Amino acid sequence: MSGTRENQGKPPVNLILSKAWLEIAKVAEFGAKKYTPHNYRLGMRWTFFVDAGMRHLIKYCTGEKTDPESGLSHLAHVVWNFLALLEFEIEDIGENDIFPGYEKKEHSENAPGS
Repeated sequence: MSGTRENQGKPPVNLILSKAWLEIAKVAEFGAKKYTPHNYRLGMRWTFFVDAGMRHLIKYCTGEKTDPESGLSHLAHVVWNFLALLEFEIEDIGENDIFPGYEKKEHSENAPGS
């Protein structure tokens, strides 16, 4: 082999569980068919993802492994919702209505010179 690649300092995405990602992709596909592809990227309240993710987690924790509507894993739904929430936080998309005003207070208290 003679090829080279500079990967130092880059996240090792090969460490992520690939079979789990395939299940999450099925949830994304289900959502794209139910709504439209990338519909969530248009923005919405962050609590939509918290609520949906928690409902799926509760169903899983009470013994229901598969979502009856999609036929997919409740855990895959949980992860998809929380990944979308993380994406919203990183990209500053939608409305952060989780704790209105909390983030502003947190930032002002931790500001340099406070």
